[in-house]
Amino acid sequence: MAMGMIDVDSTYYVYYGSANQDSTTQITEHTIFEIGSMSKIFTMSLLSIIANEGHLKYSDFVNDLLPKEYKNPNADSLRLSELVNHTSGLPLLPSDFGLYQKNPNNPFAHYTKKDLLAYYGTWKKAENEQEYVYSHINYALIEIILEHQMQRPFSQLLDEYLINPFGLQDTYIDINEKVLSQLARGYSHDGSVAEIKEYASFAGDMGIKTSLHDLLILMRVYLKLLDNEEKYSNILIKNVEQTQSSTLHEDVAVGMAWHIIKKKKYYNIIAHLGKVEGYQCSIHFVPETQTAMVILSNADMELENLGYMMLALVNNHWRKKRKDKIRDRKNR
Repeated sequence: MAMGMIDVDSTYYVYYGSANQDSTTQITEHTIFEIGSMSKIFTMSLLSIIANEGHLKYSDFVNDLLPKEYKNPNADSLRLSELVNHTSGLPLLPSDFGLYQKNPNNPFAHYTKKDLLAYYGTWKKAENEQEYVYSHINYALIEIILEHQMQRPFSQLLDEYLINPFGLQDTYIDINEKVLSQLARGYSHDGSVAEIKEYASFAGDMGIKTSLHDLLILMRVYLKLLDNEEKYSNILIKNVEQTQSSTLHEDVAVGMAWHIIKKKKYYNIIAHLGKVEGYQCSIHFVPETQTAMVILSNADMELENLGYMMLALVNNHWRKKRKDKIRDRKNR
């Protein structure tokens, strides 16, 4: 495990175990983990910045943002905002996804973007579908939309808008020698080594690999703790607040991929989890108190409650007695 806690101007690190059971390679802040569905926060952050530049709008129709040959006549009213907040009605995965699985331990390796677009072109929303349906397809389509609108590969857009501006050192989609040398090998419930995943599509949804170092930088941007990135901070946190949808639960909203836990007597807690075979990860943060908890693990263990509880500790168990502390630190 690699754990990082941000408490205003202080950052704390805790490491436990090793990157590989067969070696003494220790976990560090630069150890790379697969983060599964937490990849969405990178795609969402990228989308926020590109939308802020005016290249597209959340109110745009999805059919207008995709190549003409893949427009779906059954989805003329579907908007980008519905992909963002999982209210599109699209299922978790395409109905034909299993037909392309040559290796069940590497399920995304052969389902291409053309396959996904072909599925979308014939998809029809089920009648009486719940408004909120968590779907990997949503962010896989956002990846394609960004590539089509910007006329550049998704990996290049990540470099241009996130990795280079923020100084991220360990964030990748493709497997290369550096990734392999820094990767914590994932372990399944039975102790076997999980296969490294490849993504012919769905990279923006599930396929990003990164480190504690890079996730903490991203958190500092969200928490407005990096003075030179203030313009990005305002863009990202504004989008989370303004695109909220309260369809998930009366106490949980969704805003730009993030789940927003509403506390009656405290500030909202913003969170996201990630899971893929052999790995689990979680992020929880509170913008108003400038606190965050990031946990990465290369074992199949549930981390949601741990991250929430650790963040509760630094937030005085959700009591509003931190304002003076934050003000004093800023004045110093």
